[in-house]
Amino acid sequence: MELVGITQIAECFKDIGLAHLLGTPEIPEGTQLIHRIECPYGPLVEEKLDAWLAAHTIAEVKERFAELNIACAKVLTVPELESNPQYVARESITQWQTMDGRTCKGPNIMPKFKNNPGQIWRGMPSHGMDTAAILKNIGYSENDIQELVSKGLAKVED
Repeated sequence: MELVGITQIAECFKDIGLAHLLGTPEIPEGTQLIHRIECPYGPLVEEKLDAWLAAHTIAEVKERFAELNIACAKVLTVPELESNPQYVARESITQWQTMDGRTCKGPNIMPKFKNNPGQIWRGMPSHGMDTAAILKNIGYSENDIQELVSKGLAKVED
């Protein structure tokens, strides 16, 4: 939790019943940042803010925070994410085939780059599926790899 801004802190403290702490040695007049750890009253501020948030609807919180120029957003559920226009436009949720042919839905590659876009090129490999190829690529011989496997230090696909 962080509260940022002189006016925002003063107004939030009024709303959550802690205005009496403003102007104290711990929170002097003009304080621009309240942090949960660095402020001696951080845990109390967080507790009071949590209680205030719990007592108001999301719409009420967003309206009050907008009045105070405090950026805020509702934490979306998975179904809300999947239908949110911003997430849809950015293709934030995608589908791919797993190694056993099933369809999997999850987060897309982020950030997206125009010139070198990332891609999901296969499902998650099985444990050890790529080990031998990677070790060979960095100079291990077949004997070296087998020695690592026999010592239990590496797993290769059967």
